[in-house]
Amino acid sequence: MFTVGLTGGVAAGKSTATNFFIDKGITVVDADLISRNLQIQGEEGYKQIVKKFSDDILDNNSEIDRKKIREIAFSDPKNKKWLEDLMHQIFQPFFIFWIAKSYFTNFFSINLAVVVQDVIGEFFDNLLVSLFALYL
Repeated sequence: MFTVGLTGGVAAGKSTATNFFIDKGITVVDADLISRNLQIQGEEGYKQIVKKFSDDILDNNSEIDRKKIREIAFSDPKNKKWLEDLMHQIFQPFFIFWIAKSYFTNFFSINLAVVVQDVIGEFFDNLLVSLFALYL
């Protein structure tokens, strides 16, 4: 099995590349979606984030307010690092599960918004960085 990590900034073409892979029958896992699901009420990410930042970060439905958590993360590098470390720790078993589940396929791709340097060589045969440039 050949594994590819797909990353890139906002509006960089990750979805287009992901759709290309899917059209070719390639297994694709969306790490952002899994990460968001690990932060819904009752999940470990939710519990740890609320424990650290209090329920002030919750919206009217008692879910994590994504805008508030972004503001907290980007206002202090320590908060951003803590959140990344937490989510990578919680996410890793899911990541390993999907790789194992796809072991007998020829090709596997995972869509990552943020790439953790130490997992590139450990899990991926290659890293694809999606870039989109608009020339006016």
